[in-house]
Amino acid sequence: MMKNWLFLFWFILATNFVLSAQKDSLKTNSCFSNPDIFEGQKVYKAVDQYPEYPGGMMEFHKYLRNNMDFSLCDANRSTLHITFVIDTLGNVKNCCTRDTQSEHSCNTKAIEVIQKSRPWKPALLNGQKVCVRINFPIKICFK
Repeated sequence: MMKNWLFLFWFILATNFVLSAQKDSLKTNSCFSNPDIFEGQKVYKAVDQYPEYPGGMMEFHKYLRNNMDFSLCDANRSTLHITFVIDTLGNVKNCCTRDTQSEHSCNTKAIEVIQKSRPWKPALLNGQKVCVRINFPIKICFK
């Protein structure tokens, strides 16, 4: 019986710690003032059909490679964590870094390049165009 109470205590403590950490990370990153609502519209994470970049994701990767200046990136850092919303018109909105580290030129350039990308085909949920949040890691390989 004591083991069950001890487990329950640790479970509640761990859950509270995780939720508190998530809440604090949302406070420190202005990108997430309210991740479920943006410009008065609900932002979904799961939809029937996800947004599509013109020509597909390979074309989006090509766009990033051709427009990113990776010399601005720290050689010790292998991944940028960028998040953005594709709105109902297919426009990139609310693009920012998920990293809580201080902003540096590599993050800024990645955000700038993604914001300037062509409009996407919007996401669909039950046949309706909806806003969706994309979490997009950019892997950086230095050779």
